[in-house]
Amino acid sequence: QVESTYQIIKKAEIYDNWWFMLYMVAVFAIAVTYLTWLVFHTQVQRTLNIQKRELELVKKQLEMGNETVLTIARTVDAKDVNTSQHSARVAEYSVLIGKELGFDEQKCSELKRAALLHDIGKIGIPDRILNKPERLTDEEYKEMKSHVVKGGEILKSFTLIDNIEEGALYHHERYDGRGYPDGLKGEEIPIAAQIVSLADVYDALVSERVYKKPFPLDKAFEMILAGECGAFSPKLLDCFKKVRGEFEALAQQNSQGGAAYHL
Repeated sequence: QVESTYQIIKKAEIYDNWWFMLYMVAVFAIAVTYLTWLVFHTQVQRTLNIQKRELELVKKQLEMGNETVLTIARTVDAKDVNTSQHSARVAEYSVLIGKELGFDEQKCSELKRAALLHDIGKIGIPDRILNKPERLTDEEYKEMKSHVVKGGEILKSFTLIDNIEEGALYHHERYDGRGYPDGLKGEEIPIAAQIVSLADVYDALVSERVYKKPFPLDKAFEMILAGECGAFSPKLLDCFKKVRGEFEALAQQNSQGGAAYHL
């Protein structure tokens, strides 16, 4: 019996090569990486789109808030014929003090809005009292003083700006406790209200009213420092002295062309 041995040589297929396996592993890794990136990129893009829409919404709300503030300020000043553009001027003076106190841009912006709306409560005061050229009676003066409480109530629901009602409610408080409506004293008075209060008094002094001529700028400055217009924080008065030149330049500018309502 003869035994035969044969050697069969099979031609290797492409998938039998070691480098093919390596190639497949690489392709698989690339595919997984790509799919992972695609899912991640899609998620990131979706998140960015959501954030973009949210930012656009916030921006629109802010713009609407700004327009609301400016419209209200114009309306209040138009109602009171004695104080044309008063709110805009008080806002400009307030920012000068705020910057000197070291307020950052955001705090100055909030302060300006509070100043623009500080007299909003006058909307609730009858025109016969608000625009009366003669001296107010005790009863009329009591009604006039209520504008601070009315203003605070109106602005309580204005949530776009934190604590914006403080300027309206407390701008007639005085550092020695002799102001109204609550007789707050010293640092019990919110700093924004203290600033608006000083700016308010200064503008009242240097502006013409139906019942008085404007005081000269140097006289107005001296009256405030001497306490003739109520008590103010020593720190605030110190700032007031430092920005005197800017106050007077702004007062002269306002007397010629009027203050601008802007934010």
